[in-house]
Amino acid sequence: KENIFNYSSLSFGHIGSMEVERKNSHHIYTLAAKLKQEIEAKKASFRAIGLITPDILPYKNNWVEEEVGNKQSNKPDYLSREEYESKLAALNYSLFFYDNKQYIFRASGAIIDAIAGAIPFIVIKHPIFDYIFKSAGNVGFICDDLDEMELLVRKIILKDKEVLGQYESQVTNLIEFRKKLSVSFVAKDLIGQLNHIPSFKSRNS
Repeated sequence: KENIFNYSSLSFGHIGSMEVERKNSHHIYTLAAKLKQEIEAKKASFRAIGLITPDILPYKNNWVEEEVGNKQSNKPDYLSREEYESKLAALNYSLFFYDNKQYIFRASGAIIDAIAGAIPFIVIKHPIFDYIFKSAGNVGFICDDLDEMELLVRKIILKDKEVLGQYESQVTNLIEFRKKLSVSFVAKDLIGQLNHIPSFKSRNS
């Protein structure tokens, strides 16, 4: 890929279904509105890729490009998998605003898609991302709130060397981490963990 510093415009995207209650997806519209001058100057773009649920409709504005399968506003529908993956490939960063009481005991397909596409994260602090960053290393940025996220995105758009200079290693770390999501790796890891539990070890003897 081309050096990230050479990009004239950087793209930030929300991946998967957009929902207010579980995902706080409406925050992408708030964030984009705060950066509308940069969007108008074509230094950045904000994209919603996937589908939009009806509860998002009151928050919509002109600053987020909606690349969704919805044919009617009140009927959520996904893009085809081919279209979805093609549009993900155009993102530089993935945005997540998850409520910290959601996605505690279950996985998020959108997060897996970001990992599969090696798209660095910009997220609001959440246990699932604490775990991913601990396991995978530097794979993006964790922010305390939307204000901190705005400041970070501004630095990225301005090509801050300290911030944007981490991009290449973040992509590399995601590529390495996604190898650990393979069936063979997970199976091997599970067997290793089970063999360290005394009750399971005794059953093998």
